[in-house]
Amino acid sequence: MSFETLRSLATDIAETERRIRQAELDKDEIINLMQQMLDHSPKVIFWKDTSGKIIGCNAACEQLMGMSKKELIGKIITDLFSDYKVDIFEVADKLALRDGEYQYDISFRAPTGKTVEARVNVWRSINLAGDTTGVIIFAYSLTPSGELSCQ
Repeated sequence: MSFETLRSLATDIAETERRIRQAELDKDEIINLMQQMLDHSPKVIFWKDTSGKIIGCNAACEQLMGMSKKELIGKIITDLFSDYKVDIFEVADKLALRDGEYQYDISFRAPTGKTVEARVNVWRSINLAGDTTGVIIFAYSLTPSGELSCQ
């Protein structure tokens, strides 16, 4: 292999590595932007994997649950609630996984002790390949402000 061929190959490798680093930075910026948008929403938003573990949430969810995102990630519904409402949450997830979406109204006591009246939308989430990855939960109040009413 000639020196010029090696130099050309090294240049190609360096350019490919630069493009990969830039793509990773772009991806991180998009994730950061999306998280900021979610955190500025007064609606409670969180997402779970197919086994029911929380894998992300917004600031409104952290506030309602009285836990940081770091504390919430990895938890399942029975870690957060112990009453009969657990069954409703689990069934809603299963219906959304099966049918694509499910909506219901509920009154429940959050881990912070607040009583919450909410409309809850549960959507199946999929990756770019079309595989089911879990569910996204979006909860909001039926009041005109749309903010969850906590008493």
